[in-house]
Amino acid sequence: MNLAVCKVAIAPLRADKSDASEMVSQILFGELIKIKETSNNWIFVETQLDNYRGWVDNKQFEFINENEFNNWFSNQQIITKNVKIKTNIGTIELTKGAFLHKKNLSEYTIGNLSIKSNYVCTKPSLISFAKSFINSPYLWGGKTNFGIDCSGFTQTIFRNSGIEIPRDASEQEKKGEIIPFEKIKSGDLAFFTNPSGKIIHVGILISKKEIIHASGRVKIDAFDQKGIYNNDLNQYSHTLHSIKRML
Repeated sequence: MNLAVCKVAIAPLRADKSDASEMVSQILFGELIKIKETSNNWIFVETQLDNYRGWVDNKQFEFINENEFNNWFSNQQIITKNVKIKTNIGTIELTKGAFLHKKNLSEYTIGNLSIKSNYVCTKPSLISFAKSFINSPYLWGGKTNFGIDCSGFTQTIFRNSGIEIPRDASEQEKKGEIIPFEKIKSGDLAFFTNPSGKIIHVGILISKKEIIHASGRVKIDAFDQKGIYNNDLNQYSHTLHSIKRML
């Protein structure tokens, strides 16, 4: 089979087929993948939602058929709080950003994986959901409240609002509508560059004066036309490149 769904809370997506290889992203419970290549217990995959590619351990995935894949894809819902579910492989604690069946069925199966859950879907506002990640530690390639990077943070927050944006900040910056500073609205994305002009950071604007972003930890800092003013360091930390509206 060339289709699968993640059956562990967090599966590292790696640059190469080795546990020692760099983690470029994470695949969370309920995320669907397409398998492009196999090598022993490693599979090279493409995620269904954002077409991100990398290597994963096949033992962390449930292989499914096309009908199961399509049914889950059309009925998946992102969860907005950590929740424990019961499965035939044991209890699993899911993180915010994972997926369950949106019909809130108490028990269902996908492949050979059976799931029991009493989770009821909630839809907090974009900024409210973003603030629920405050103090989550920064982790390169991370996508959960146990560790998250800047673009994993923005992608997860927008995904809950039904807006799919790319995984990496440089790709996110290519999307949306350019917004001049004087027309900023809450929920706009701000992008930042290094001295060579490369996009290296992204955050969500709360207002013209505040931004929430993942830098060391998810936090709220001061923001202006120059960039991010780090409230902990009392100095500018990121240089503004552009503001984009995805909503």
